[in-house]
Amino acid sequence: LTKDLRQFLDGRFEKNSIDHDLQQTIRDNLYMTTVPCTTRPQRPGEINGQDYTFLSVKDFHALEKSG
Repeated sequence: LTKDLRQFLDGRFEKNSIDHDLQQTIRDNLYMTTVPCTTRPQRPGEINGQDYTFLSVKDFHALEKSG
């Protein structure tokens, strides 16, 4: 999050309110479940959907077009 957005969101809810705590939890975990996509071959020991989402070039371009 950008500094301005972080400051805006921090001011939206009272500190220690349920809403503020939930927002903080979401922010803290925002990137923990992000799994990057790749078109390269899967390497030994890598788990599809955990380390990367392995896609064909065709599927990658279809996702890119769909937004």
